[in-house]
Amino acid sequence: MKGDGVMPARLLKGALARVNRRGDITEWFGFALNPEQIHRRIHWPEDGAADTGAAPRERLSFKLVLDAVDALERPEENPGVLEHGIRPQLAALESFIRPSKARPRRTRSDKRAEGRALAPTLVFIWGREPAVPVWLVSLNVREELFDPALNPLRACAWVELEVLTPGASRAAVDFALVEQLPEQGARL
Repeated sequence: MKGDGVMPARLLKGALARVNRRGDITEWFGFALNPEQIHRRIHWPEDGAADTGAAPRERLSFKLVLDAVDALERPEENPGVLEHGIRPQLAALESFIRPSKARPRRTRSDKRAEGRALAPTLVFIWGREPAVPVWLVSLNVREELFDPALNPLRACAWVELEVLTPGASRAAVDFALVEQLPEQGARL
């Protein structure tokens, strides 16, 4: 996915990056991010973990605007936008909510784990703020402007991320390596 974002690297303000267990960025989606609001929701997990001493969870949500208007002003530099609009960027963003692989069957007594998919582990990089390991838990996209071939030229995406903590049961992240990701992101 490297390079699929509309924004050049020097204007990169934020990114969602898929990371492997070693903390290496395997895919990324860069975007300009200057939201009017970022909503933070701190809550207890639904399974009653508050009684077990587990930490509360945090969710971040914001609106992301994807727009091809500037790229259309320089069609020689952006031939893909003329042909597909922002469809490749939308597909790249949507790939981060798709399961990365199926969870192996655990035991006969744990029927709920059978065939359950694993959410990809991502890192949310935003400016100079610390990189945060997250899951993309919700993505709501509204396409707003189209070319004559009905390729989207502008879209608003409402993104909801769940921040992972070292004690999160599904997390497979080396949190020390995550601290190095803003430097990797700056080189993208």
